[in-house]
Amino acid sequence: MSEDQAELRTLIEKAPLLPKIWTSEVLKEYLLSQSKGQEFLLPLEEFPEEIELSHDWHEVLNTMRQGTNHDGIERVALVGFNSSHRAIYLPNFKMAAGVLDKSSGVITDYGEGQAVNPTLIELQRIFASKKGIEGFSGLLHSHPPDSSLFSPIFDLFGEHRLSAGDLYIALKGYYGNLMGVADGPINSFAFKTKESIIPRDDHETFYRLWEQEPRIRNLDQVIAQKYKLALYRGNKNQSLKRVSLKK
Repeated sequence: MSEDQAELRTLIEKAPLLPKIWTSEVLKEYLLSQSKGQEFLLPLEEFPEEIELSHDWHEVLNTMRQGTNHDGIERVALVGFNSSHRAIYLPNFKMAAGVLDKSSGVITDYGEGQAVNPTLIELQRIFASKKGIEGFSGLLHSHPPDSSLFSPIFDLFGEHRLSAGDLYIALKGYYGNLMGVADGPINSFAFKTKESIIPRDDHETFYRLWEQEPRIRNLDQVIAQKYKLALYRGNKNQSLKRVSLKK
């Protein structure tokens, strides 16, 4: 481990010393740290104001975004880690929609406009473990464009967001404590925190409860506030900015 990596690791373990702006290297060290257990999650107030994503993060998000905008099918990418190598792994996208690419381990969905098939996520998990990935720090996916008459209105007022179901998965920690989405021109990330409240409902009940009509404006912010998630948003190819939540 280099001196710079050792210093970053120390910063992660001493959360109050973390910078207001995280580089992708700091993000990597945090994801590696919290993957060791829930006790390594940061308190909500100690998350940064901004996160700078590297080219690799943007490449995966943009590839999912482009594919989904083209065919309306969600993509998913598990964010893997190997603690002994001090590495975070982001898969490549080199396949047709609906096919599991055996060389990259990346999967696509099974039907237009439907949520990601859990079976396909499990296949990616199995493939990743065979490649030496020890576990997962989070999940990235894409949302299909809204084809309704109200889509231009939602674009204007920024209704590109993580769904209630997405935030539920982050809170439960099924695939790590990070959930990210490429939705239209916007990237949104949510991080589970030390204070996060775990829902008692099952996934379907939670989703129907929050996503029922009429929908709440800024629903992701409302849920993040209630369940103590750190929420971020940014334009594609740009840094993620912390979303201010009412106390």
